Amino acid sequence: MVRPILRDSVLQARFDADGYVRAPMLDAAQVAALLAEIATLRPADGFAPDGSGLARNSYHCTFLDTDPGYRRATFDLLSRHFAHMVERHLAGYRMLSANLYVKPPGQGDFPIHQNWPVLEDFAATSVTLWCPLVDVDVRSGTLHLAPASHKLLPHIEGPGAPAFFAPFADQIHAHMTPIELPAGEGVIFDDSIVHGSPPNRGENARVAVQIICVPEEMAPVFFFGERDGRFEVIEADVDFYLEHGIGDLFTRRPAWRSRGHIESRNRLIEEAEFLDLLSRGADIRAQGMAPPTRLANALPVARQGEMSLRRRLRRILAKLITERGIAAIRRLMARRQDPSGPGPIRDARGASATHDVGQVRAYYEAMTPAYVAGFGEIFQGSRPESTEALLDYLTDAASIEDGMRILDAGCGVGGPAVGIASRRDVVIEGVTLAQAQVDQAARRIQEHGLTDRVKVRRGDYHALGSLYEPESFDRVLFLESLCHAESYADVLTGAHRVLKTGGGLYIKDFYCVDNRARPSMSAGQVADLEKLHSLYRLQIPDLASTVDLLSGLGFMIRYMRMPDYEASYTHWEAYEKLAGAAWNPVSAEPGDIIQAVEFFCWKR
Repeated sequence: MVRPILRDSVLQARFDADGYVRAPMLDAAQVAALLAEIATLRPADGFAPDGSGLARNSYHCTFLDTDPGYRRATFDLLSRHFAHMVERHLAGYRMLSANLYVKPPGQGDFPIHQNWPVLEDFAATSVTLWCPLVDVDVRSGTLHLAPASHKLLPHIEGPGAPAFFAPFADQIHAHMTPIELPAGEGVIFDDSIVHGSPPNRGENARVAVQIICVPEEMAPVFFFGERDGRFEVIEADVDFYLEHGIGDLFTRRPAWRSRGHIESRNRLIEEAEFLDLLSRGADIRAQGMAPPTRLANALPVARQGEMSLRRRLRRILAKLITERGIAAIRRLMARRQDPSGPGPIRDARGASATHDVGQVRAYYEAMTPAYVAGFGEIFQGSRPESTEALLDYLTDAASIEDGMRILDAGCGVGGPAVGIASRRDVVIEGVTLAQAQVDQAARRIQEHGLTDRVKVRRGDYHALGSLYEPESFDRVLFLESLCHAESYADVLTGAHRVLKTGGGLYIKDFYCVDNRARPSMSAGQVADLEKLHSLYRLQIPDLASTVDLLSGLGFMIRYMRMPDYEASYTHWEAYEKLAGAAWNPVSAEPGDIIQAVEFFCWKR
């Protein structure tokens, strides 16, 4: 027998079908009394966030506020005003968290999302009571829902784990329905429903209450991370969310009580599949969702030792990291005290590097034949098996369109330039340190009949500003080439100079995983990075300093994400056999040491 959620059977039937129902909550006098008490609260952001917080939010949310005393006072206040509504409408539910959402005039875009799941049993339902304290409509940024989008996938959205609809995030708005309400009338919705809200375009603040409730008989949880294909299940009752701010949830805390691990069934889908799921939603929900398989806490050591390079490196891949994730990374990773100092874990803002330009040039002059034999025409360690699929991916990821002029900085033997020019009517300039690569590129360009649109020259990408005219490119690409830079600041400053205003910078490369929260791994990671850098003449930085550098140079980060393809490392393995030297890290799996990440940035 399915457990009822709502006491009213008519509302329950509507909730089952649509994922939400409207319901009366507060009368006019109750709304006025609550607003008067809210006015006595003192959040850290003064109900007027400026976008500088960890989540870069331009709306006030109690959970995002940095004052734990205010968070608890808000929970107590809203509990007093809404406990009777929980009892009136819900069948055996209790409050887990309570938040105020305040959108000042002209602010408050709340990205479309699903609420973080808080129940380990995916067939069970947590719900949100959402009640505006002022009249709300589309202009004031009311709640928008995608009807019947609840319980379509066993997806866990949360810190570092994106929404399942991320690949068509720009199109998801077409599936949303605005819920216009008078003050005091609310909505009860399944936390798995797709929802969000646009900015407040009205003259007055938009104030609303959010109450998340769980079945009384169930212990709520927090799904930590998405690592190695699994989540850790953490006990998380009321005090968990009162005592932890958003910034506390990206790092595993020793005091947390674990219930073990479960496999991740997260996956990203396209719009066509979403429409298909919507059409079959009633059947999907009727079948229910079994909880993911519970896993052991760790792989046996012997099993780890047997894993192939390809299997181990698959840990590098993860899902999209949203702009909120960018902000979190900037703050959660501690900034280094001496950004100019050398070291295997490189600070991108510093000038010091393991290898200088001359050493990198000599390396590629000598090793280009082995690279061509092992990798083919594209020297990239993170890639799908198919070269054609990789070229399609890069072309789309960098938003390359007909008529553009593009710079491939560190272009290798011209494989990406030739492949992109074969897909789009563009002009591409390539620059590389090694004459051996210039010669190979010239032959490829000639063979493909692209001499009028693709040119490769020998040069140092630290001097882009002197090699090319200012504001002369629509795109600048660094395709696993920036990792060799002696000075990241010099290279990216030059890229900014030669990009047109509004032009795009695309970077795909490897970055160091920050293991300072796991001291037992850090020492071994340093030794393995030293070996990696020595073998490949790399100088890989961490993500935090890279984000700071890009932002400081005037780039607006459109996205930062893990590559969204099934990675193959057969090309890398082939090269290492030919080169007679392999990395073979010993301190941890490769994905615990380095990770592949893409950036796309606009020049402001």
